[in-house]
Amino acid sequence: FNDDDDKNDKYLLIRFRAALLIIAVLSHDLAEQDLYHVVPELCHTLIKCCIAFFTYCSWDNNGNNDGRSELFSMFERPMIALFRAQPQFLKALVKEIANTLEKDDADSRKILTAVHEIIQHFDLPGAIRAHGADWMKAVQTIVSSFSNGPNMHLAQVLLTSLQLVIGDDENDDK
Repeated sequence: FNDDDDKNDKYLLIRFRAALLIIAVLSHDLAEQDLYHVVPELCHTLIKCCIAFFTYCSWDNNGNNDGRSELFSMFERPMIALFRAQPQFLKALVKEIANTLEKDDADSRKILTAVHEIIQHFDLPGAIRAHGADWMKAVQTIVSSFSNGPNMHLAQVLLTSLQLVIGDDENDDK
């Protein structure tokens, strides 16, 4: 779980699965606690592994699998359950993504697509709204990072999708 591991490390998927499993079990066992503050190093490791994992996912835009990543779909249920149970972790993930995306390349596109899948997931509006201002700041950072590159459109789609999710909260109160 070293930060200096090679991104293409063949054990990344195993580390991602192990960290996800450990955090998911702790999330279940310590349901009333914010795991990001209880086990910060483990959460930080999972965040790094999630970001690297997203770069391994390929979204098929040729009409196969409804444009979804088969690899992302395999881990979607446990990730979404964790994100829903631990909104602080999800907020930390999107903030880390906003602070680490540097290149306007294919890996960044995969990460942005994964964040879009997360924002769009029907189980996560509450977790996103719980830290809506932090999400908005992180996504605005992402948009400004890609203001003139190939991923500009996808970054703007993220912002629009997020605004719709956060905006729904105001409509729910009426």
